[in-house]
Amino acid sequence: MLDGKIPPEDLEVMNEIIDTLDQRKAFYGSIRIKTALCKDKDVWKNLVTRIELMHKNEQEPSDRRIEYPNLLISDFTDNVKSLTSLTSNLVTRGILAVKGCPAVQIEGNMRKEEYFIDLRSNDDVFKFEWPANCYFFYAKDSFKGYPPSGSFVTVDQPLFPDSYLAIRTIVGLDLSRYHQFQGSIIFLLPKYEARIQEVKMSAKEISMKISAKEATVNDVIGKLYYEGGQIENTRQENIVFHEETKSIPLEFTPNYLEVYLLSRKSGKSLDHRTINLRWPISPKDVIIEITTDEISELIRRGENERIEFKQELIEEKTQHRFVESVVAFSNSYGGTVLVGVSDNGDVVGISDPKREEEKIRNILRSKCAPIVEPDIKTRLINEKSILVVQVKEGEKKPYTFREKGVYVRSGSTNRVATPDELDEIYERKRSESAGTRRHNW
Repeated sequence: MLDGKIPPEDLEVMNEIIDTLDQRKAFYGSIRIKTALCKDKDVWKNLVTRIELMHKNEQEPSDRRIEYPNLLISDFTDNVKSLTSLTSNLVTRGILAVKGCPAVQIEGNMRKEEYFIDLRSNDDVFKFEWPANCYFFYAKDSFKGYPPSGSFVTVDQPLFPDSYLAIRTIVGLDLSRYHQFQGSIIFLLPKYEARIQEVKMSAKEISMKISAKEATVNDVIGKLYYEGGQIENTRQENIVFHEETKSIPLEFTPNYLEVYLLSRKSGKSLDHRTINLRWPISPKDVIIEITTDEISELIRRGENERIEFKQELIEEKTQHRFVESVVAFSNSYGGTVLVGVSDNGDVVGISDPKREEEKIRNILRSKCAPIVEPDIKTRLINEKSILVVQVKEGEKKPYTFREKGVYVRSGSTNRVATPDELDEIYERKRSESAGTRRHNW
């Protein structure tokens, strides 16, 4: 019951937010509040609200308010002090009072979660540029808004084919995939000290590029752990930065790595990355480089569940088999197609790599749903050009070959998924959305 008293768990989270604000007050500026509301029987309800603490030197964006008959989306800035009253109104009065929006009746609880309390930079869910601590207010079911159906357009407002796209565009969260956040208020408290900007890994070294803002490169230290095929084959390294880019030689080719960026003063984690090559869903700012020696070794081993050869993509039948492989890789754990290599492993090459790459992208855009955008590189093997088409495990499974079906990989061949395999794909998708796989966060 809302009687002005704050439940102990809510109070604990609120105090943690207040303490964090106090610790970082020197580099916080305004707050940015992105809100999506829907009208249910003439009553406004919260679809999702996202609150971000901006850096003091960050230029405030122009306020934006988009309203349709039953959908309201806003993006406003406010002062940091307003965050305390906003949070207090939530837990003691059951009211979401956001600048630029009507007051919304809402009841629920403040919470923090293991997967999000130490959010990495450029995360997969909120796409936030800096590492942050993330907290939530979860609404009770009766107070949640549900995305209205249909297209949204007025004379003065842009056209959105559906409400999910409008929310994703303005609020920056895909509710169709992360439906567990429906009706919630999300608090993102960035660290703004330093972040990992890019990680490059080859067979022989790992290169780490950081970006320092409130800290200097001398204020941070990196920690690296990596392992090979056997558990006893592990290494741990300290990474000392004298400039923003540092390369560390590897003693063997790893299949699992963790990289952390720590504050020398506090010892706290500033940012991190997990790279699991056995289950390659690498963050977009993690670049896995394949050398010519590695490609030659892949060719020598032949086709398997992760490797496919294609001599050329001229005939329609060959193009269809190529699409089947790409779709199958997207529905499983990813894979690589080598174009310019025959089925028996002979490197025949391609005459015009740029033209072939353009053809591949056009084929995939027209044949795959959702669209698959692989990483494509040209490599010279035995003085002949081939294309290395790297396909990651897809984020929007199941992937379909238009008018043919959902394909999966079975050994070195592709086939249409069985009903049980489709159920498994959907189950894995639900697990990913719930955050049960550690490397997704």
